[in-house]
Amino acid sequence: MMPITVPAMCKICLQKGVIVSAPTLEHMLKPALLSSISAAQQYYFCASQDCPVAYFAPNMDHYFTKDDLVVRVGIKETDSSRTICYCFNITAEDIQLELARCGKTTIPARIKAATKSSLCACEIKNPSGRCCLGDIACVVNCTQQNGDRKNNENEFSHEVALLLDNEK
Repeated sequence: MMPITVPAMCKICLQKGVIVSAPTLEHMLKPALLSSISAAQQYYFCASQDCPVAYFAPNMDHYFTKDDLVVRVGIKETDSSRTICYCFNITAEDIQLELARCGKTTIPARIKAATKSSLCACEIKNPSGRCCLGDIACVVNCTQQNGDRKNNENEFSHEVALLLDNEK
């Protein structure tokens, strides 16, 4: 019989977390906080846009907030300057501008090509520890649906939460 796994929930926002690796934490946390990582604990990423928690260890009420990280957590931000792809420093605004200028974007294809060439390092550069292509697709879809550069942030946040939920 397969063991039943219960999803880890952020105790602040009550949303399901996504497992992150130790290298993700080690690269994302400010140096002064590295010693507070518990090697015996599994940590999770909280993707809820409204929640200040970035990482949590559910078994010990241990949290790191987005202010504890060395980078801004793009999916927790609302302005267009937020980073969506950390490996290639692509912002929501980059996507929005290309769509406004050209009617389409080549950014997802460029990221895929770079990824195939092993030029990405999502596990250590992206706070979620995962590939950004789902987040990129969300920004593209939200921007196209709105027909302008103003991204519907609630829709983006909802789409990202669904993508992360489907990865589990």
